[in-house]
Amino acid sequence: MTVRFWSLGLFAAALVPVHAAAQTYDPAIRHSARCLIVVASLASSEDATLKMSGLMGSLFFAGQIFGAEPNIDLTSLMKREAVDIDERRTKELLVQCGGELQQRGGEISAAGEALKAMSRNAR
Repeated sequence: MTVRFWSLGLFAAALVPVHAAAQTYDPAIRHSARCLIVVASLASSEDATLKMSGLMGSLFFAGQIFGAEPNIDLTSLMKREAVDIDERRTKELLVQCGGELQQRGGEISAAGEALKAMSRNAR
């Protein structure tokens, strides 16, 4: 009987690190991972514009993830988030994440224009 409980104790102890390693990520990181998953799928498109959007979007969303969690296990995160993404959710995410990319792109363009204006005024 003692051997049986001792074996169960070892089994339970072996499971603790696995359970402790299960990471709960911030909702913003999880969202960026889902965006990364769907926009990365565009990178394999035959259409050059979609392909470039997929590559740029992948870099953007990966940057958000690594900026928030530099030592994150990206593969594990993406595997975990990909489970719930069906065709309907993919379409929703492409619209939502694409909107985020457009907004940030507009902000980057505006900042670039402001710097150009400063440069012209400094001459």
